[in-house]
Amino acid sequence: IASFVRVYHRNLHLGGGSATKSSVRVGVIGDVATGTDHRGRRLASVLMAAADAHMREAGFPIAVLHAATLAIPLYASLGWRTVPMHYLLLDYTVSATTTTTTTTTSSTRAAAIGLRAVDAARDAGWMALLYGKFAVGVWGSFTRRDRAYWTDWVAASHGDAQRRRIRRVVADAVELPSSTGGGSHHRVAGYAIVDLAEFDARTGVSPITVQLREAFVARIVGDHHLDTCNGLHSSDQLAPLDVGAYADAMDMLLRAGVAALFDGGGADATPLADKVKVQVPAAMMPPEVVDAMAAARPGLAWLCRPTDAGQPRATTVDDGWMFKVLSPCDVEVSVSPAAAAAGGEGARATEVVRVANEVDLTALLQRPIGRFDACAGGPLLSTSRFGFFKTDTF
Repeated sequence: IASFVRVYHRNLHLGGGSATKSSVRVGVIGDVATGTDHRGRRLASVLMAAADAHMREAGFPIAVLHAATLAIPLYASLGWRTVPMHYLLLDYTVSATTTTTTTTTSSTRAAAIGLRAVDAARDAGWMALLYGKFAVGVWGSFTRRDRAYWTDWVAASHGDAQRRRIRRVVADAVELPSSTGGGSHHRVAGYAIVDLAEFDARTGVSPITVQLREAFVARIVGDHHLDTCNGLHSSDQLAPLDVGAYADAMDMLLRAGVAALFDGGGADATPLADKVKVQVPAAMMPPEVVDAMAAARPGLAWLCRPTDAGQPRATTVDDGWMFKVLSPCDVEVSVSPAAAAAGGEGARATEVVRVANEVDLTALLQRPIGRFDACAGGPLLSTSRFGFFKTDTF
């Protein structure tokens, strides 16, 4: 094979309306490669044109790819447009996840606070419900309606020599105190996927960057459980946590995940730094939400702002996400609460937006939607929620 391009078939959350009406079929370009002996002959450009024709013929209105920095100008010349994706960089103290008792492993520590590793066969069903309920608000993320995709890819462990990946779930026996007080508690279902580069772990690069690929948590409604016949069968059995309990659940997942990442390589293979940088998709955990979490739980240091409160939170930008509109399409889009209020009584909660070209799509993806559904009583947002979860990396 001299050159290769693969086209994946996916569905994109776009618009934040209902999960069905706001998802759009997309063609996804991946696995672009040309053998060293065949480079400089524009073979990849020829294959990209063929992939473009295939996606148009298959009826995909939108195409998406992720480009390495050096390849962005090439794809831009072929009609692709970049939509920047933002990440928060949060300071996290590794010592907060470790113990002075060297014989205590991360798995026993996790069990002590009610967490365990993901079991694909047991957990894929309710994880899919949880993701489906809240990921619809992250514009640019993929839908995941196929159970096999969850059991064989998302929830399963894969050998990857380049990265360590840890999947943890909050067992539903965990009860978190409500921020409303009065002694009330929430029973919680949730999961997180974290990873770090094996190279960073083995060389002791400081600070090490840990990726929080995705994390979702919710309150279990009624007398339902994760591991019994009275289990979760509908997203209606899951409800947003209040912001304090949301912060507690995220802290539990991150604490156990980071501990497991560093324990996983063995003491001689993982030189522990005092701190790590946790990279979090801003679409999943927007800055306004992190500020609200910090206010509700001031004791969680990783949520705190820099010493100078006037300074913005540290961020990084991925410019590699690129899109192309292959044919015009209509998308059902949520109307922000502020816009709905301005419209008066009877104002619609959604509207239909026409996406005719890359300019329209970029404006839609970067549109502030003014709401954060993953925790009850969360702040209104002034920023967009465009994002992609790297668990779906193609």
